[in-house]
Amino acid sequence: PHELSQLEMLESLELFDNNFVGTLPSSLGQLPRLTKIDVYSNNIEGTIPEEIGLMSNLKQVNFGENALTGRSPEGFCNLPNLEMLSLSENSNLTGSLQCLCDTDTDKMLREMAVYVKYDTINCTCCSFDHFVEDYCTKYDKC
Repeated sequence: PHELSQLEMLESLELFDNNFVGTLPSSLGQLPRLTKIDVYSNNIEGTIPEEIGLMSNLKQVNFGENALTGRSPEGFCNLPNLEMLSLSENSNLTGSLQCLCDTDTDKMLREMAVYVKYDTINCTCCSFDHFVEDYCTKYDKC
């Protein structure tokens, strides 16, 4: 809901595995302290808001296993602290995340993990094979 934008001190939004229905509000871009968004395994549809590229503190983004459509925002490429991005199991997403593969040495040293499952998104450094193992190990989620 758009009311989330009123939570200016919010640092982590974890709504995974709840069968939520709806869209991602563009007002997410108004949460300057947010470092993590995890809405994995819900029924979220529609496009990923371009405003995601304004969230410079984001480190982890998990939009996996939803019904997202449209182009993946190029704004992901503008997130200087991004460490993990999952768009897996959203078969109607298109576009390119190649900019995440062509980053400078500092960003590569952070071992960024980018996961997509379908070949509708152009990304030579993205993978899915070890997503569950890597994600569980790195973020102690499983």
